[in-house]
Amino acid sequence: MVEADEVAVAAAEAAMAVFAHRLDWWVDALSHARHARPYDPEDAELTALRRRAQALMRAYNATIDGEDRSLLSDLLGTWNGAVIRPPFHVDYGVHIHFGPGCFLNYGCVFLDVAEIRLGARVQVGPMVQVLTADHPRDPQARREMLEFGRPIRIGRNVWIGG
Repeated sequence: MVEADEVAVAAAEAAMAVFAHRLDWWVDALSHARHARPYDPEDAELTALRRRAQALMRAYNATIDGEDRSLLSDLLGTWNGAVIRPPFHVDYGVHIHFGPGCFLNYGCVFLDVAEIRLGARVQVGPMVQVLTADHPRDPQARREMLEFGRPIRIGRNVWIGG
């Protein structure tokens, strides 16, 4: 009887380990992206966030010298009055946080699958790309079509030339 109980306990522990592994993958894709874990970029939640960001970028990028800056407060995680000259391109926007007094020149690309934080008074030249998105180096792993991201933090009073 003891052997049967030990086998049952071992089977239950194995089942719980499988369940815990699956549960980890069931956590929303956005959480995976934020925490440098593999995620599916075609996840419905991420696709909806990208589409929302694309609509806001389309409207903002159609302005002359970014005259409707209210769109930036809708697009970005923290806008803080940053001057951003269009065109400006993001993946989601919600993971981008600007400190006060920031300036981005024309044509910047911020791919924010993970958090991007700029400290106070950061100045960014034209056509600069800040890219948190990454892909597996192993070709076999890339075939699974999963991506991951790593956060980027830029301190205060930094100038990044174009």
